Amino acid sequence: MSSNPFAGAAFDLNSLLSADDIQFIESAYFTLLKRAPDTDGMSYYLTRLRNGAPKIQVLAQLSNSDEARATGVDLPGLKEAIRTYKFTQLPIVGPLLRPILKRDGGSKPASAGQHADGRSTIKGNATRAKHVSDVKKDAAIPSQGMVAPSAALEVDDALKALLATSSEVFWAGDRPPLGWMKSSSRIYDPKSDFRLPADFHQSFDLVYLTERDLGAIKAWPLVVDEALRLLAPGGKLLMRVSNTALLTNFELKNLIAEWGDTKIVFEHTYDAGPCLFAVMNTRTERRTAQLTGFSFGVVTDGKRPELLRAFIESVEGVERLPGQTVECIVCGPDSLKAEFGEKYKHVVFVRQPDEFPKLGWITKKKNQIVEAATTENLVIAHDRYVIPPDFIKNLAEYGSDYSVLVCRQTRPDGRRMPDWVALGGEWSMTSPATLEYGDWSRHVFINGGIMIAKADVLKRVPWNELLFWGQAEDVELTRRLRSAGYVARLARNVEVVSTTMRKGLMDGFEAMPVVADKHMIPGGGQNPEQATPAVGFGRKVNFGAKWGQKATQMGVYVDAAWDISADSIVLDAETYGEITFKLPVTPTGAIVLQMEVESTQVLPTILANDVLAIVTSISASQLRVEVSGEAFLISNILRLHSYVATGEFKLRHILVEAPAVERAPHAEGKQLFSGGETGVAGLGEGWSQPESWGCWMLGDEGQVLLHSSFAESDLVIEGCAKGFVRPPATRTVVSVAVNGMAVGHFTLKASFDDQPFHFSVPKELIGSDAALRITFKPHDPCSPQEIGMNADPRLLSLGLVSLEVRKA
Repeated sequence: MSSNPFAGAAFDLNSLLSADDIQFIESAYFTLLKRAPDTDGMSYYLTRLRNGAPKIQVLAQLSNSDEARATGVDLPGLKEAIRTYKFTQLPIVGPLLRPILKRDGGSKPASAGQHADGRSTIKGNATRAKHVSDVKKDAAIPSQGMVAPSAALEVDDALKALLATSSEVFWAGDRPPLGWMKSSSRIYDPKSDFRLPADFHQSFDLVYLTERDLGAIKAWPLVVDEALRLLAPGGKLLMRVSNTALLTNFELKNLIAEWGDTKIVFEHTYDAGPCLFAVMNTRTERRTAQLTGFSFGVVTDGKRPELLRAFIESVEGVERLPGQTVECIVCGPDSLKAEFGEKYKHVVFVRQPDEFPKLGWITKKKNQIVEAATTENLVIAHDRYVIPPDFIKNLAEYGSDYSVLVCRQTRPDGRRMPDWVALGGEWSMTSPATLEYGDWSRHVFINGGIMIAKADVLKRVPWNELLFWGQAEDVELTRRLRSAGYVARLARNVEVVSTTMRKGLMDGFEAMPVVADKHMIPGGGQNPEQATPAVGFGRKVNFGAKWGQKATQMGVYVDAAWDISADSIVLDAETYGEITFKLPVTPTGAIVLQMEVESTQVLPTILANDVLAIVTSISASQLRVEVSGEAFLISNILRLHSYVATGEFKLRHILVEAPAVERAPHAEGKQLFSGGETGVAGLGEGWSQPESWGCWMLGDEGQVLLHSSFAESDLVIEGCAKGFVRPPATRTVVSVAVNGMAVGHFTLKASFDDQPFHFSVPKELIGSDAALRITFKPHDPCSPQEIGMNADPRLLSLGLVSLEVRKA
C-alpha cells in the first residue's frame, strides 16, 4: 500500500512510469507535490515528453523542486531509479557533467529556487540550460580519484559561469543527459566519415565532446575538426581527453591552435588522468561557406586532347544548383586555346610556364589555376578524370563547410582507385597504402590526381613550386596544410571517374587492414612513426658492425639489450633481447628460421610473438628455429625475444625459409566446395567437412589456397555463400585478405540461400608462385547451440558454396 494518501497519487513507481503522458504528469504532480498540475507545468512537461525526454528525467526535475522537498514525499524506489538512470547513462562522463547538474547532499543549495515547471526564479536565466534535474552527489566519486568534494565545487562553479548562458547545445553521442539537447553519434561514426548534417555547422553555443574520451578515438582529428565546425561565433567546445598512444594533449591543442579563431577558457585535470577543457570560438561573424560558385581546373600537357575534351564536356554536364556559377579553367600549352577556344568559348585557358618543360612544373600550373579562379570552391584535377553530373549535388549533401576534401575515385567499371591514401611516415619516402573508408592514419595525404578545396585555403597554402611532378608534391602540400590547421577530410559520397590510368599508378599501394586502436602502415607495421619494409623469404639479414643501415632499410629492429661486435650482435646471460621485423605475408602455418651463431653448445630460449619456438642445433654454428603458426594470428610482424641462462649468445645472421607451397587446383572456372568437387582440395585451416551444398567455415578464420592462371593481371574473385548470424543481428560482415593483405569485405544475410559476393585482388599482391592464399574473417561467429536452434556446438558464419577467379 502506498504511503502517499493523496488522491491521484501513484502506488508505485512502475505504475507511474507506465501511464500515458498526460496521466503520467497528473499522477506525478499528485504523488510528489500533493496537487494537480497547473497549466504552465502541464504544457512544459508535455512538451518535454513529446520532444523525447524520458519520464524519469521529469520525475527527477519535479522531485528536486522546492515544492516537492517541502512535501517530503518519498515514492519507494524513485531516488534509486533517478540515481541509477543518471549514472548508468553516463558512467564515466557523469562526474564531468556536474557543472550543469545542481546537487544536494552536502553542497550548498542554489541561491535561486526552482518552480515545479522548471522556470528559474532569477529573472533572465530562464534558458533551457536551467531546466536540468538535480542529481545527488555520488559519495563514491572522490574515492574513484576524480576530484575531492571541495575541489569539485570550485571546478563546477567555474564551469557554471562559463556555460550558464548556452541555449543551443549539441551533445556528441547517444546519451545526452537532457532531453532537449540536440545529439548525434554520427560525429564518431566512420561510416558517416565523422560528418554531421550540414545545417548543424556554425549553429551551437555549446558542444559537448565528452561522452567518449578523445584519447580512445583513432580518427580524433576528424572528430575535432567536425566539432569545431559546429560552433557559432562565441560558441564553446568542451572536450574530455586522456594522453594515449593515439593522442597527446599537446598534439590536440596544436591542431586547435592551428585551426585558428579559438582561445582556451577552462581546463581541469582529474586525478584519474582525463583532462576536461573548453575552448571558445573567437569569431564575431560566421565563416563564409557557400556553394554558390565552383571552379573546375585541369592541368594537362596537351598530348591527349581526347581526355581534355572529355573533362571539359563533363564539367558542362554537371547539374547546377539554382543560381550557381560554374567555370572551367585549363592550364596547359598555349596551343590549346587555338585548338579548343572556338568550340569552348566559356573555358578559361591559362598558359603553362615555359620553364622546366621536361620536369613537369605541375605545382606552378596548379597555383596558376588557383589564381585564375573566381569562385569560392575549387576542384583541381589531372586530365584523366571526368566529373559525374551529380558531383555538386553530392557535395551539397556533404555540406559546404569544409577546407580540403578527398573524394571517391573509381575506374569506369566501378573499381576503386587509390584515393584515401597514406604513407608509412610523415616525411619518409615509403611505399603508399590505400586506407579503408572510415579508417584514418596520421600520415594521410591527398592524392595529387584530384583535390577539392576552398580557394582561400589554397591561396594561403599554395603548392610548393620548388617541387616538380613525381616529387611527392601532393604529400608535401598535405603536410603544410595540416600544419596550417587544415585537416584533410574524406567525402566518400562525392565521386569522380578516372577514364585512364597511367602505368604504375596502382603499383605499391598496399591495402591497409583496419585496426581500431593502432595506426597501420605499409608493410604491416603498427608504428606510426616508422616504416617497416619486409624481410623477404630466403633473404639473409646479417648482423655486426656494418649491419645498421642495411638492416634498417629492411625494417629490422634490434633493441639496446644487444651489443654490437665486428661480426655479430651479442646478448649477455640472463638478459632478454628483442629483434623485430615483418614478413612479406602473414604465414598460414609454421615457418622455419635459420640462425648462424658462434656456438650451438648453449641453446637460447626464443619466444616468437610470445609463443615458445622450437630451437634445435643442426651444426656447430647453425640453429633451426621453428615458429608455430599461432604466432601470426594478428599480423605478419615477427617479434623475437631471446634469452640464455649462461654465457653469451652471438648471432651473426637470420634467414627465414620460404614456406612450402601446398599445391591446389588452378583457379580455372568455378570452384565448388561441396563433397567431391575440385575446390575442396584448396580448403586450408578453419573448415568443416564438405556437405552436399558446400562447406561451413568454423571459428574466426578460414583459408582457401588457389593458384591463379592469369599471370601479371589484376583479378576479381566472385563467389556464393550462405550466412549464419547471431540474433538479433540480421547480417554479418566478412573481411577478406589475400596473401596477407586486406582487400575488402562483404556482408551476408542470415539465410541459407546462396548469396553472391566479390572482391578485387591487385596483381601486386600475387607472387611468382601465382598462389592466392585467401583468408576469410567473419565478425562474431556463433553456434546453433548458443542461440537455442539445436545442439550443434560449431561456431558458424560463412558457408562457402563457390569461388571463381577471373581477369579484371
